[in-house]
Amino acid sequence: MPDTFLGWLVVIETWLVLVWAFRHLAISVVFWRTPWLDLRSPRFLPVEGEAPAKVSILLPCKDEQENVASCASDLLAQNYPDFEVIIIDDRSSDGTGEAARKVADADSRVKVLHLTDRPSGWTGKTYALTKGMELATGQWLLFVDADTRHHPDCLSICMAWAQRRQAAMVSLLPKMRCESFWERVNQPLCGIVLMRSFPPELVNADWSGMAFANGQYILVDRSVYETTGGHASVRDKFVEDIYLAREVKLRLKRRVLTAVSPEICSTRMYNDLRSQIQGWARIYYDAWRRNVVTALWKIAEPLIFTQPAYVMPFVALGFMAFGSQSQLALRLLGLSLLHNVLMFTVIARMYRFNQARWQDALWYPLSGVISDWIYLQVIRMCLTGQVTWRGTTYATTKGPNGGSLSDPHLHGANVGQHEAAV
Repeated sequence: MPDTFLGWLVVIETWLVLVWAFRHLAISVVFWRTPWLDLRSPRFLPVEGEAPAKVSILLPCKDEQENVASCASDLLAQNYPDFEVIIIDDRSSDGTGEAARKVADADSRVKVLHLTDRPSGWTGKTYALTKGMELATGQWLLFVDADTRHHPDCLSICMAWAQRRQAAMVSLLPKMRCESFWERVNQPLCGIVLMRSFPPELVNADWSGMAFANGQYILVDRSVYETTGGHASVRDKFVEDIYLAREVKLRLKRRVLTAVSPEICSTRMYNDLRSQIQGWARIYYDAWRRNVVTALWKIAEPLIFTQPAYVMPFVALGFMAFGSQSQLALRLLGLSLLHNVLMFTVIARMYRFNQARWQDALWYPLSGVISDWIYLQVIRMCLTGQVTWRGTTYATTKGPNGGSLSDPHLHGANVGQHEAAV
């Protein structure tokens, strides 16, 4: 056992080097076992004599004037043989409704639904999708976000994969388009944190009790969706996608799969730092079941495994400068430099997995500080039960399966006022 302070630092650094070396091995296994859908993947092929299953594509939009037409254009260009597009204008205060009507006027496959309210006990998205289902006529449902963009073969590839794997629900992890400085700094790390919470090799394993789906792109068998109770069953969840996946996989025992899909689907989630902090805090809050301990651990983990890499080289150089235990100090310096190399290369590999540039990993120390601020917002949400998102403030309570909105109205799907343009 070491009998000096410096000796203990050498032991700690040796342990941390081994941890990061193991992480290299672990992410290699994750990359190898994670499904990818790309332009080389099989497309849907109709069976002769059988009509292809119709797909209803539901596109909820809250103040998405800049996105709705582009996203709808991509969806209408899909090569799949039979589908409709339902745009739900969810209480927008900009020109979303008018943009949606123009899309519908130009293509008979588009229906538009305008919502004017949100009942208590519902999040905006879950209510919008529940109302949109009243217009859906397809045997399969595709839920997409307005900030996504789609290759013309995306739906065909996704449907072929679902049928080949006999999956009741499949979702995609799109390429994250990072076009501004703060997006490049922070977005890749946020995606990595979520993926570490829901490792693809576990969420895709039938034997695993972990379920996940990405609400930016979910394709689901309608009969399965309706058996779960649909979005009404997860009306109070801010990550309704994950909770819906749990219903399908854990309660109904049906297969749920997620694939990485950078060539056929992309998204630009949050354009500025403020919306990144607010948006990711909301996601983590519900994904971690509104558990303050999980958020605290996310703050503590980098302090244990990452921060020593920045400090130890200077500690070693300090000991060497004063000629104290120079051999141990030299060993500590070498280990700390190896710690930095292993850590940076692991992070760079993860960034590339998220389709970010490897050099963006150089901003990792800054993104770590931003992430800590996001985790503090999660802790605040856990303690106060208050979440603000897209101009709406929700009050929540703790409870089974992550709690619920504090004033739930257990209304049916026909609650509220709306008007439809078909």
